[in-house]
Amino acid sequence: MKRKIYCFAVMLVTVGCSPKLTQRYEKLLPPVANDNSDVTNDIEIYAAARDVPGAVVVNQYNLTDHGQAAYINALSALKPKDADALQANLFPDISGLDKGPSSIDNTTFTKRLLFTVLSHTPYEADRITKLSIRVHLDPKVTNVKVLTFDKITTEYQTVDLGSISQTGALNLGATANYGVAGKITTGTAGGTTSTTVTSPDGSSVVTGLPSTTTGSELDPSFGAGLSASYSNSTTQSVNLKNRYIALTGYIKDDVLTFDEESITGVNLTGNILSDIKFKITDKSDTYTYSVSNLTTDGKPTDPDKIKVKIVPVYEPGIKGPLTMTVDYDITVRHVMNEDGRKTISESDDEIAYYTISQKSTAVDLTLENRDDLAVKKWFIGNGANALKVTDLVTLDSGIMYFTSYDNCLAFFRWLKKVKFDPKVGLLSGDYQFVPTTGTLTDLISKQTIEKN
Repeated sequence: MKRKIYCFAVMLVTVGCSPKLTQRYEKLLPPVANDNSDVTNDIEIYAAARDVPGAVVVNQYNLTDHGQAAYINALSALKPKDADALQANLFPDISGLDKGPSSIDNTTFTKRLLFTVLSHTPYEADRITKLSIRVHLDPKVTNVKVLTFDKITTEYQTVDLGSISQTGALNLGATANYGVAGKITTGTAGGTTSTTVTSPDGSSVVTGLPSTTTGSELDPSFGAGLSASYSNSTTQSVNLKNRYIALTGYIKDDVLTFDEESITGVNLTGNILSDIKFKITDKSDTYTYSVSNLTTDGKPTDPDKIKVKIVPVYEPGIKGPLTMTVDYDITVRHVMNEDGRKTISESDDEIAYYTISQKSTAVDLTLENRDDLAVKKWFIGNGANALKVTDLVTLDSGIMYFTSYDNCLAFFRWLKKVKFDPKVGLLSGDYQFVPTTGTLTDLISKQTIEKN
């Protein structure tokens, strides 16, 4: 009988899912330095300086119409004592509105610098990734120093890049079975069996019988059918964030520098604002005066009772406009492949970085003009003859300048009403007021207020 042997195998299958990390690009090509193509030619930067808006002091004189009406109605409904208390609480500095500054220093000033970055590139998928703007102070020429500026503290921003996940699974499976199948076959084998018998008389007798043989054949079958399974799944998730410098500023070698960088999808176009306090080291000084307590009960105050305050004025010694050179470096992320330009995602981009260095703005930055930094001064008289003031203690003498037109006009009106000796001039405490030529009477009667 024939025997057949079969074997089976168990297969082990492991299935895993590997994560695809966030890509900055698909392919990075060699950079292009000092580019002069349409990738960077249509990028422009403009620089300008503006005054910083000052704080508004609220008082009863600059209230709105409705505010003034409510204020008047509130005062009229109160007793005088209560009205004074209300006014003091609402406007505590009202008593000092007529007080001038102790000094005026126009060599120190704050300007708001505005840098505008424009890009007219024909490549919509491109973006500016790095930007460095430099303002050259050149103190040997401009005599300008930077005292403080608001971008000395680095501005950081964080962008959420999303998350990545990884899932793994393990599966085991196998089958095994056994069966018997076949048929029984019956057959007859032909043949005769003979027997010889000898009788007593010596004769032989032969007899024969037919014989039949029956047999069977069995065909077995074998297969695998064993089943089993095992599954194990693990998921890991990580949040991705990136911290980058939005804007920072610093001073090095008398150069004021602003650095800015971007993140995926952010183009560095638009405006950069920075408030910077400057100081001009080359300066000149002039004494000006503020006079108060000129009237008492509606009448001119006696000369020995008026108050005279010296207000030093400091002005920069510059001629013409104060200009500075501005240049910049730019790095552009240029998308090279057509498929990358079509999609919003940057992970399929084939890119090259294009750079331009030390490119100057079309127009230099005008920080200030000489006339803007000059302090406006008024005096009584004209160029040939003017009112002088002499300090009888220090013996300093010069034209009596006022930084306020109203104060100069008030003093001029007081001079016309007060009595004095025309030969000596006017004496008031430690000060003497005389004209540069002629008599004080002639000066008062013939001259007016002039602006220096």
